[in-house]
Amino acid sequence: MATIREVLVDRFSELDVELSAVKVETLLTDSDLNGDATYSKGRKKDIDLIIAHYIPVLLNRADVTEGGFSVKYDRNSLLTYYNYLCAQLEIENVFTAAPVVQDRSKLW
Repeated sequence: MATIREVLVDRFSELDVELSAVKVETLLTDSDLNGDATYSKGRKKDIDLIIAHYIPVLLNRADVTEGGFSVKYDRNSLLTYYNYLCAQLEIENVFTAAPVVQDRSKLW
């Protein structure tokens, strides 16, 4: 059986994202997960939440061109996946959240 850490690394690799060991540990610690624990179906939501919270960082990566080498990121597919995760997890989509209008007339 795979560990939570291995599944997390694998899921990010599906998005063509390689994380450093330090970043993986940071994401696990921030989510109160033990990376050495055995992965189970009940942990899928935890992994999805980590990915959903990290995708906005990935969307801010710059395309790189140096010499004859170029790396471009498919932001549209990543954003589509982010929208899907937000809907599935019922979390706020930071890219489509409408501004909140508050009544401040009582302050006048």
